[in-house]
Amino acid sequence: MKGAKADIFLKENSSCFGKDSVYEILTREGGKFMLLGLNYGHALTHYAEERNTSFCRYFKEFKGFVIDELGQKREKRINYYVRDLEKAYVCSLDKINEIVRQTRYYKSIKFAGDFLESYDAKEYVKAIGNALKQDKFAIYEKLLL
Repeated sequence: MKGAKADIFLKENSSCFGKDSVYEILTREGGKFMLLGLNYGHALTHYAEERNTSFCRYFKEFKGFVIDELGQKREKRINYYVRDLEKAYVCSLDKINEIVRQTRYYKSIKFAGDFLESYDAKEYVKAIGNALKQDKFAIYEKLLL
């Protein structure tokens, strides 16, 4: 991370999308979320899912080793809010886009033969959260097996 607030993004955390994660900090600090090209990069949605306790995800701990910039190796454990495969639901990009493209500060421009989209992180998370409170299936589609 680079910039005036780079240090606040370097905190240890126990969940990829939970407290003190990049996504929580981005949302709290009024950051912008940008996508360039293909619209498959909605990781901020997973932060909103974790905040709103999705019916089709659960915490799973992963562990491994991290080597820091000084070459020091240490064990790291982190929780991922993973999809429950038995429930057979996945995030629907069409449903997500329909919700977040209606937010006040959403912008899209043509760029380098593709597009660039920009969202206000707080507004994005709030829109997904509100949709999930109204309908737990708001951003999901059933997988056909």
